[in-house]
Amino acid sequence: MLGCKEISGLHAKKCKILLVEKQNTKYYLLAYATKDACEMQYNMLSLLRLRGVKVPKVVQRTDDEVLVDYVEGKTLYEELSQGPVFKVTLLAQALAKILTGFVAAIPDKRIGNVDLRSYIVKGTSLVAMDFDCVLTGTLAEEVADAVCSVLSEKDVPESRKAPFVKAMVQACGVNREELAKALPEVSALLREAGKLKLTDQQILGLI
Repeated sequence: MLGCKEISGLHAKKCKILLVEKQNTKYYLLAYATKDACEMQYNMLSLLRLRGVKVPKVVQRTDDEVLVDYVEGKTLYEELSQGPVFKVTLLAQALAKILTGFVAAIPDKRIGNVDLRSYIVKGTSLVAMDFDCVLTGTLAEEVADAVCSVLSEKDVPESRKAPFVKAMVQACGVNREELAKALPEVSALLREAGKLKLTDQQILGLI
């Protein structure tokens, strides 16, 4: 683990995000299952940082691990679930900034499977730690994915989900017609998995 001592794990999907310590300094270690996945994420983090998207600075890397700067703060999931209500709109706008920044930096690609646990809240801005899934697509499709991901979070209060997704969509500059076209493919998959209860019409009614 690049000479690091593990302190705790943030979450694990395609990438394990571990809080580690090296020479008395905290870092996050991103551990990947394959060399290709690690290479892709390293290149992506480097490019996005260069283009002004808030991602951590890469400190060191191997074939399957990337060591990045430690970012103090709770995850977006924790803040949206339990944090101050006044932050909901600000956090939605912060996520929108990352979503639009990603598409602008890497044309024809979008973030898929938007995971609220992969974003660290720093004040009223966000730092994206990892992109669990990158797909070919448009900003509207990316926003639809993010909307469905938020609405699928069972432990986030319903009273916070609606204002969050509405503010996020508005900040991304995606209109209802664009969202309506992009929603079906993403929402159908989540409904089949039993994670999303709302129909597309109900979702659009929140925006």
